[in-house]
Amino acid sequence: MGSITEPLTLVRTPVGMFEILMPELPSRGGFRKVVLRFDEEPDESSIEPDCDRREYSVARPGSDGVFRYEENEDGGFLMVKMDQVDFEALCEYRWVKERKNLLKAAGY
Repeated sequence: MGSITEPLTLVRTPVGMFEILMPELPSRGGFRKVVLRFDEEPDESSIEPDCDRREYSVARPGSDGVFRYEENEDGGFLMVKMDQVDFEALCEYRWVKERKNLLKAAGY
């Protein structure tokens, strides 16, 4: 436990970003990710994980609001390699409680 006389208790680390990850409705599958940064518009994306390959595809909304997958140079889906934090969140964590609450909020 710190005290007022310890220098570390006087320093506050600024928070410049929040990342929110939540499951999509079961009919849609995947996850919704929202990144909030200070003085910027929210960055929203839809993520489809491939846990066997430890990769995921990303879809972002266009100016019309329709989500479209990001493409690689060949015109195929851009696949992003997962780090350990992504793998744990997208593949290992079961999201049972969160999905139940999402369905309840959506009226299912």
